[in-house]
Amino acid sequence: MDRLVAGFNGEVWKLIIQIAASLTLLAVFVASAIAFVAMMFRWSNPDSTTRKFLFTLFGASALGLIVSAAGDFLRVNPQSAVDDLQVTAERQAYTAVVQSGVGESQSPSERPITVYTQIGSSSDVGKFDALKNTLSTSRFLIPGVENVRQTISTNQIRFCNPVNKSDADDLKSILEKNGFNPFQVKQVSGCSAEKNLNIVEVWLQS
Repeated sequence: MDRLVAGFNGEVWKLIIQIAASLTLLAVFVASAIAFVAMMFRWSNPDSTTRKFLFTLFGASALGLIVSAAGDFLRVNPQSAVDDLQVTAERQAYTAVVQSGVGESQSPSERPITVYTQIGSSSDVGKFDALKNTLSTSRFLIPGVENVRQTISTNQIRFCNPVNKSDADDLKSILEKNGFNPFQVKQVSGCSAEKNLNIVEVWLQS
């Protein structure tokens, strides 16, 4: 929840710089391509030094665009993309259940809660499996895990809606009684309490 808010400004500036660099490279490529075509059809007849410069500029900008496209392609792990889509779909399905009004007559200690789990790397999947096994017969529903691919320094349970503070505390108690390292319970700011009703996040220490 809050990791999106915290990283927003940095990601926006990074994206702006990437877009500006790509547009500049594209503009240079188009301009040099136009000059190249003009020389081919003799609409322009620059001296040899200028021609060499334009040829070099055209080749360099074309190569830059190819390298940039290749880099974007190589940064995408197809399996990771598929896994992320699957996790998103599972989370939406579980959230629809806990927010659909089912069990409105239940006491707070019985209402179903969706637990979004984050791990730091693929080597931490075993911790997620232990979490699922521990909560398998509880009211906490566990959709697929998200690999954030960064170090998670401490175990945390995060919640957005104040209504779910007691649920986060209950979850902390269950996990710690079953051998997990201590958890910090944290309320997230800058999120929609309505959209995050009956949802908590578990961040498992790397």
